[in-house]
This record gives sequence, C-alpha cells and structure tokens, in this order.
Amino acid sequence: MKKICMTELLGSSQMKKLKNVRHEEAVRFLSKMLEKGEKNDVADLSAEVLTLANNATCRMIMSARCSGKDNQADQCRELVSESFDLAGKLAICTLFGPLKRVGVWYLRKKIADVPKKYDDLFESILVDHEEKAKRGDTHMENKDLMDILLEVYHDKNAEMRITRKQMKTFFLDLFTGGTSTTADAILWILGELVNHPASFKKAERGDRFSCRDRETCG
Repeated sequence: MKKICMTELLGSSQMKKLKNVRHEEAVRFLSKMLEKGEKNDVADLSAEVLTLANNATCRMIMSARCSGKDNQADQCRELVSESFDLAGKLAICTLFGPLKRVGVWYLRKKIADVPKKYDDLFESILVDHEEKAKRGDTHMENKDLMDILLEVYHDKNAEMRITRKQMKTFFLDLFTGGTSTTADAILWILGELVNHPASFKKAERGDRFSCRDRETCG
C-alpha cells in the first residue's frame, strides 16, 4: 500500500499530472472568499479550508468533489469530522480509569455507525468505478488511485493481492490523515500571517522569505 501510495498518488509524475486538480480547487476556494468579501458576508474559514482540502483529496483519490451529483466528497468530509469528534470523546473516556467502560457504552452506537457509514460510502464509490471500467470510460490519462487499486484487486496474477476491506481501510487512512491535517496547517499559516503583518505583505508581493523572516513567523 505504501509503495502504491508513493508511486501512484504522491510520486513526482502523478503530482505533476494532478497539479491542475489542486489549482482548480484553490481557484474555487479563493473565488468564493472574494465573492463573500465583496458582499461583506461572514465566511467560516475553518469549514471552507476543510472543504478545499477534502475536495483536492477526493479528486486525487477517487475523482469526486463536494459539488458532485451524489455529494460523495461532502459525505467524506462529514465522516472525517465525525471520526475526529469520536476519537476525541474516546480519548477523554480513557482518562476516567475504571469508568471508561461507561463512556464507551454511551458512545457504542456511534462507534458502530461511523465505520459502517465509511464502508457503505466507499463500497458505492468502488462499484461506480467498476461500472465505469466495464463501460470503457476509464482511460490511462484520467485514472485515479481507486481505479489503479481496483485493477490490482481484479488481477488474479498480480504480484500483490489485496482485499476489498484493505482498500477501504487504506482510503480511510488517506482521508483522515490528509484532509484534517492539511486544513489545520493552512489555518495555522494564515493565523501566523495575520499576526505578522510585515510577513503578510511580503507574501502578498511574492517576495522571498529570509531565515530571519521564517523565525519571525515561527
């Protein structure tokens, strides 16, 4: 899985091929922010940045985004948020010592629901990709990571055998590990720039940052 991820998702050639995807999502995000600014509307930057990171991740992995007809990317974003919320609550439960079983019992429904929601969502997306491949709609230049994994999954002579469950777990790792962390990093950078106006001005002008500037910005 690590080898596939590094070559088919994070490899230099793949990153270059997906450059337009990241650029399009960044343009959509900035256009939305400019539109809200012109109307003097309040923008929930945390939610918008999370959507930006989620859209880019979803398109790179499974060619879906929040504006898709089935809102599959939007469902992924909501599930990622639910997962981190649940993980936080479970972490608190472990502090209760002997009483942690009570906390786990209280959260038992969500503990069962979240994995099932992920499983159902990824299964529907996998089926869509399989049907697309059967129709011949998948071409080499527009294959995403899910298409590549499905080829390995259906190839009986493949060097490495993977199961459907392993694929779903892999996608879950990519979403939980890539969406929230990317959004948090962007928000942290924006916060540091707002708190350091001089560095913000340099970033606006596209100036190079010196070592001293980087130390100032943390």
